[in-house]
Amino acid sequence: MLFRLINKVRDRWLRASDCPVRHLLGYMESHGKLRDAQLESIKTYLFLKIACENKPLWKLMYDGQLNSFSERELDELQLKSSTRDFLKSHPEAQALYEYATSKDDKGVSASQKLAEEIENAPAVIDYESTIKSLFYGVSYTDYLFSLPMGAGKTWLMASFIYLNLYFAAAFLEGLKCTIFFTCFHMHKGMSKRCPKTILAKTHGCRLIPRPKQRAVIRRAVAKFISDVRHRSIRLDFQPECALF
Repeated sequence: MLFRLINKVRDRWLRASDCPVRHLLGYMESHGKLRDAQLESIKTYLFLKIACENKPLWKLMYDGQLNSFSERELDELQLKSSTRDFLKSHPEAQALYEYATSKDDKGVSASQKLAEEIENAPAVIDYESTIKSLFYGVSYTDYLFSLPMGAGKTWLMASFIYLNLYFAAAFLEGLKCTIFFTCFHMHKGMSKRCPKTILAKTHGCRLIPRPKQRAVIRRAVAKFISDVRHRSIRLDFQPECALF
């Protein structure tokens, strides 16, 4: 359910004329090197990283950053006027209501009971604790990208690393202080073949993946360093457009 809400807001951000990654994504799409699933993951990754500033999912939801209802859509909802006014003035209430009323492929709501509670008495709900419970009380930033076997996860990992280095070069003082850490949690059947942990430092590019994916990851980092040295990286937006 949350995936649908994120995608709706993400797509609206990507369509905006001032979207800071429009040209970057256009470049990827025009070259046709990535599969649809990989591109969709990169779009979501960039949305969460730039537009959402890497905040925890519960915080994004509580602050209303994942709210997708327009003013007109809110006015068209079959609600009491007092409930509608409450949703308009409390983004966390609107967020929880959007989630509760969102439907899966079979048309089943995420939580009809919760939706009814909000409709009948929106002011009595503890929205912060309820939203946190949806994410199992995890307070830190925790994003999971799930792709099926054969979708190209290793190349996606390499793309994420390259993009992190790209943004570091664009928005930090050179490459000296750039350190990022990515954990990949694979299901049991893949654990022997896929990297569990990758640690990359721009000064030396120290990598700790499992052997089979090492070449792909190394090529991504090496290409970035080569691009920086030859000044072939072109910035598509101003530094103030992105926060990290």
